Amino acid sequence: MSTALNSVRIKKFIATSPYFFLVFLIIPAQLVIGRYLPMPRFLPITTKILLFNNLCLLACIAHRFYRQAAGLSRVLRYGRDYLEPSSARSVPRPARDLRQALSGQGYHFTEDGGYAERKDIGYLGTLVFYGGMLILLGYGSWANLHQFSGTILLGSGFPVELSSGKTYGKLILGPLASYKGLPQIQVRKQIMPNASYPAGATDMALVDKDKKVLLQGVVEPYKPLHFRNYDINLAKFIFDASITVKTADDKYYVFSDFVKLMPLTQKKGPYTHYAPFDTGDFSGDLYYDPVPRRFLVQMKRKGTPVLDTELVFQKDDVKKQGDYRVTIDKLGQWSELHMSRQRRMQPIVFGAIVAACGLLLRLFVRPRRVWLDEENDGSCRVRSVGAVTL
Repeated sequence: MSTALNSVRIKKFIATSPYFFLVFLIIPAQLVIGRYLPMPRFLPITTKILLFNNLCLLACIAHRFYRQAAGLSRVLRYGRDYLEPSSARSVPRPARDLRQALSGQGYHFTEDGGYAERKDIGYLGTLVFYGGMLILLGYGSWANLHQFSGTILLGSGFPVELSSGKTYGKLILGPLASYKGLPQIQVRKQIMPNASYPAGATDMALVDKDKKVLLQGVVEPYKPLHFRNYDINLAKFIFDASITVKTADDKYYVFSDFVKLMPLTQKKGPYTHYAPFDTGDFSGDLYYDPVPRRFLVQMKRKGTPVLDTELVFQKDDVKKQGDYRVTIDKLGQWSELHMSRQRRMQPIVFGAIVAACGLLLRLFVRPRRVWLDEENDGSCRVRSVGAVTL
C-alpha cells in the first residue's frame, strides 16, 4: 500500500509540482558555482550534458503544456487530488446548503458533492507560462543543436575550404550542425590600424568551387560580415616572428625559434603585440608595433638585464648591443577569423515575455476550490483554496 502511495506521490511531484524544475538547475548551478568555488563534480560538464539537460526540461514543459491545454475543456480543471490542503474549518451548516450556495456562485461539483471548483483565468495563465517556456527552450535547444562556431587562421593568399575540418583551429558543432557545403574563404588583404580602421581590418571574400564570388567585404572587430545564417568576424591579428639572438662574436646561439605574438590587453607604448621566450638562463620579451613593423627586444640573464633594443623588420638586418646581436629573420601575419551561426534573440525574448505574463496572471489570480466533509452533528468540515465565500 505504501509503495503504491509513494508511486502516486512521485508522479504528482513530476507532473504538477513547481519544485520539480529545481532538478534541472543542478547541472547549470554546478557549472556556475564551480567557476568560483572548489567543489567536486559528479559529471564532466560538457555542452552535450547541458544540451541533454535542456532537452529533458523541454520535454517536461511540453508534457505539462499538453496536460494544461487538455484541461481547458474540462469542467473540473484541477481535480480533487491536486494540491489538496490539510487545514480545515468547521461551518455550522449542512453540506447540502453549502453546495447550493456555492453552485450559485459558479462552482462545479463532483458527482459525490465532496469537491468543487470555479473556473478562473489564472489556469490560462499557467498555460501561457508553459507556452512561453516552450518557445524559449524550444528555440534555445534548436539553436544549440545547430550550433556552429569555428576559428580560422588565415594569411593573404589562395582560398581554403570551409567545408573541411582541417581549416578550423577550434571548431564547435552541435549534433545537427555541419560544415559540409560551405564555400571557400580567402583573405585578400590585411589592413593594419589606420585612421579609417582604428582596430585594423581584413579584406576577405567567399567564393564557390567555380571561383564565383559569393561575398566580398572588409571585416573589422565587432563589425561582422553576414553570409546566409552565419556571421564572420575578425577576432584579432596574430604574428609569427623568427627571432635569433647570438653572442656578439657570432659564435653561440642564445635563442633561435619562432614565437607567436598575441595582442596585448593594454598597449606598451606604441607596441600592440607581445610574445615571451625563454632558454633557461635567458628570458626575453618581444614586443611588436605592426604599422612600422618595429620590434622591441628585451632580455635578461638570470634576472639581470642584458639586452634592450629596437629594430625594424627588413630594415635593420642585425641589431647589436653589448655582448649580443639580434635578427628578425621571418615574419608571418595572420587574421584570426571567427565564423559562427547566427543566434537570434527575438524568439528567446518573446518566449520570456510570454512566460512572464503567464506567470504574473497565475500569481495574481488564484484558483478557487473547496472540499466539503459533512459531520454527524449537521455541520460541515470545509477545506478551501482561494477566496471562497460561504
